[in-house]
Amino acid sequence: LSALDVLPDASIMVFDTDLVFVVVRGEALRDVGMDPHELEERSAAEALSPSRWAFYEPFYRAALAGESSSIEVGSVADDGHRYVVNIGPVLSDAGEVIGGVAIATDVSDHMRLREALEESERRFRLVAENSSDVVLRVDDAWDIGWVSPSVRDVLGYEPEAVLGAGLRDFLTVESWEAIRAAYAAWDKQEPLRHLLRLVAADGSLRWTEALARSIVPEGSVEAATVVNLRDVDEQVHARRALADSEEQFRLTMEQAAVGMALVNAAGEFMVVNP
Repeated sequence: LSALDVLPDASIMVFDTDLVFVVVRGEALRDVGMDPHELEERSAAEALSPSRWAFYEPFYRAALAGESSSIEVGSVADDGHRYVVNIGPVLSDAGEVIGGVAIATDVSDHMRLREALEESERRFRLVAENSSDVVLRVDDAWDIGWVSPSVRDVLGYEPEAVLGAGLRDFLTVESWEAIRAAYAAWDKQEPLRHLLRLVAADGSLRWTEALARSIVPEGSVEAATVVNLRDVDEQVHARRALADSEEQFRLTMEQAAVGMALVNAAGEFMVVNP
């Protein structure tokens, strides 16, 4: 039993069929101001405060009836500690109930991490859901684990139709190969920016500027990739139309049979054909 005396962040309380504590050990009890050894050979009703016993009695009696329970409780000192208490029967070799056992484990750190992660997730969703850009959370295979409702306005897909699918399913072959190659070389220290062409729900193709960031949500140890897709289809087409127009003008100037020049408002020559 000496090993149980220093049981870290936990306690164990074994009781017989008369609800008398037979063995009580663990540092978790000392953390809340209770001496385990002083509880032994005392009935649970006497050892615990009236309010505490009123709470635990149904679970202890259920254990003597062969039932197991798992409950989450706060510290008696109200110091922010949280415990998961598992209460169940102790059986003889013949399978008869000869007592019960309550094992309390301090889960305070786990709970704080979980609450921080949930709060981080809530803030992320609040920002993403109110963005006009499409925001995705993807794994290393670029499978979509979360998508903002704006995917409906930008690409015409219902969010439910996108969840669980791979981003590659919505990209042209050229864009998928390009982003996969860029991702393989990405060191994740800086955002990854790339121009991608996506297939909208109506079959049309739309250019988007993708900005991928590797983030570690608060309270988590695992990184996640968040991708922001901004619709730049009109800008890309306008830029390409301008480039085509400039190229056509250049060819016209080069192939003209007579001398031609482009002069600005100040009378300066800007372009002179050969």
